[in-house]
Amino acid sequence: MRGVRRFAAVVVLSTVYAVAAGYSRLVRFLWRGKKQGTGRVMLIGTFHNPNWFHAHVPPVVEANGGNVILVCDEPIDHIDGLQVIYPPRLANRLLSRAGAKLFWALAAAIRLRPDIVMGYHIFPSAIIGLIVGRSTNATVGYQMTGGQLETEGGGWHAENVVMSSLGRPSAIVERRVLAVVRQFDEIIVRGSRAEDHLREHRFAGPIRTITGSVVVPDNYAGYDDREYDLIFVGRLTEYKRPDRLVNVIRRVVESGVDDFKVLIVGDGPDRADLEAQSVSDGTVDNIEWAGQRSDVPDLLQRARMFILTSRWEGVSIALLEAMVSGLVPVVSNVGDMADVVIDGDNGFIPQEDDIDAFVAAILDVSRNRERWSEMSKRARDSGVAKASRAAVAARWREMFKENRPDERRAG
Repeated sequence: MRGVRRFAAVVVLSTVYAVAAGYSRLVRFLWRGKKQGTGRVMLIGTFHNPNWFHAHVPPVVEANGGNVILVCDEPIDHIDGLQVIYPPRLANRLLSRAGAKLFWALAAAIRLRPDIVMGYHIFPSAIIGLIVGRSTNATVGYQMTGGQLETEGGGWHAENVVMSSLGRPSAIVERRVLAVVRQFDEIIVRGSRAEDHLREHRFAGPIRTITGSVVVPDNYAGYDDREYDLIFVGRLTEYKRPDRLVNVIRRVVESGVDDFKVLIVGDGPDRADLEAQSVSDGTVDNIEWAGQRSDVPDLLQRARMFILTSRWEGVSIALLEAMVSGLVPVVSNVGDMADVVIDGDNGFIPQEDDIDAFVAAILDVSRNRERWSEMSKRARDSGVAKASRAAVAARWREMFKENRPDERRAG
């Protein structure tokens, strides 16, 4: 059965990528139409997580002064200046969610003529954006939210159901996806490793580094006002490797730290096993399982350090939220995390499987008030500079200015 799923995934992905790349090349060769200059921007994506939506979409709307169209799967929170378009449920059932989104996005683009069309994640949203943008003579952008995980080995490690069905790397899918990536006019990445990956694979167009944004709290709590030594925020699934987190907690407790308190925020398929692991490890009294919460910013103000033991991240929004709240991060050196965290300065960034390094970092700071205060301030300052709403909107504003038809003619 696994082999059948892999075969189907290879056929679907390689065919979609080849068709999209071929269509883009053909239209670019034939099209001689003049760009509209409407000032509109179209975004295409899936936003099941409200926090992810609020991290990425509002700075785009702010940067463009409104006039943004979002094509997604279902209704989403209202933002002034954002027009949300989504297919009805019947269309999703008849055409699949990706197929329905393609038709609705194309119809909206023909009617509204956006200057820029961008999709989040390569499959399917960025592919939809490429087809829609080429069909309406718009500038086409790809938001490489997951970094090189979306293309390496064909994207087999990504969380998308079709891509993960590959089960292991596929050379043919990787060639096809890299070929279609080279068809985009611009690519937006979260950090330098993703940019290096794209350059290594011959993407010659502009690459911009723009992270998601976070809301910066007006005030943040001091050392003595924070009751938890450590907090984790994320989905409890293999992708985040929470089993490593529980091992780290056990090791810290065994080192003799008195009353070490950890808050784990989030839910997922691994939670029951992790709770059982904490019982067998003797850390059940040290860990509080908060589950899914809507008050994460408040919870961050109650902890001193933030931890991620993930096997992969781009630039984690949870990390950025923690840093602007003054938490000292201890996060795996994966993806583009090193673009944000400077080891020993504003946090710690051990190798993902180095449990000893995670433990040493926590012991270095968790009960040292002066050390924590220094690193907390540096974490907050660098988080604000990297990911405040104003900073992220300014980067988007520069991109939109350079890609408007009137600006290009003036240049």
